Amino acid sequence: MKKITTIGIAAAIPFVVGILGALITEYILKIGVLGTSNFKYFLIAGIVGAIITFAILRKVSFAVSAFIGFLLIPYLVFLIGQIDIYMVDDNLAQGITVVEVRPTMDKITFGTTDKGDVSVWSGPQTLVLHPGANRVKLGRFDMPAGNYKGGTVYIGDIQVDIKADLSVMKDPTGGQTIPPDQYSQAFNNIKSGMTGSVGGFNIKLLNSSLSGPIGTFMISVGQMTQQIPIPQISYPGMGGPDITLDIVLDETGKPDPSKIKAIVDMPPGVGGAFPQMPGVEFK
Repeated sequence: MKKITTIGIAAAIPFVVGILGALITEYILKIGVLGTSNFKYFLIAGIVGAIITFAILRKVSFAVSAFIGFLLIPYLVFLIGQIDIYMVDDNLAQGITVVEVRPTMDKITFGTTDKGDVSVWSGPQTLVLHPGANRVKLGRFDMPAGNYKGGTVYIGDIQVDIKADLSVMKDPTGGQTIPPDQYSQAFNNIKSGMTGSVGGFNIKLLNSSLSGPIGTFMISVGQMTQQIPIPQISYPGMGGPDITLDIVLDETGKPDPSKIKAIVDMPPGVGGAFPQMPGVEFK
């Protein structure tokens, strides 16, 4: 009888640890845990959890079960969690630094088969992104059960603060360091490139200044819509991946609205089962 009880406890531990871990990360900590890149953290947590379990209970089977439970967390989050939405951006060329990116998100809609476009997230909300340093959470999708196909992101504006260090930049024609007496000319050349059409959108220069070798610029993209080519899905009202909208910047720091990418975080080993789609990356 004691052996049967031990086997039953060992069999139950993975599900107890996995479900508790999923509920804590999704509803208490409210952090995104999906994605293959995060799996190493669950391996580490599983090893630590197994060591602690063995130290307390002195049973190898219980420790192994606890380890398995930690590895189940991202899969259980996918089943019982909610869809979180984030934004992030990337970086750049020598001498050019994006100090801050401020996208203003108006709303996100998904198409339905019987109700037209349904708003799954509503703003407006202005986010502050620091390239390479943060991924900012917008919130969670409010998606009732139903059939959905395709999505649209409505963006009020994307403003970008850019710093150009002329002392380390190279002359694009000769590849030489820019001499101090030509900083003003180089600054004006960069400024002229901060306006114009990018990806079919008109970029505007809002502000600029030059202090010594440091030139600063503030640019604006303006209002736009971004399609997310999501295939038709039947959503049960709970579960699902987390989604990150990745703002792609060119080498001078200008965002290209036509290249905003949706990164869909899936549990490890699951993302590869989905077909490749333009503008969408499964991770």
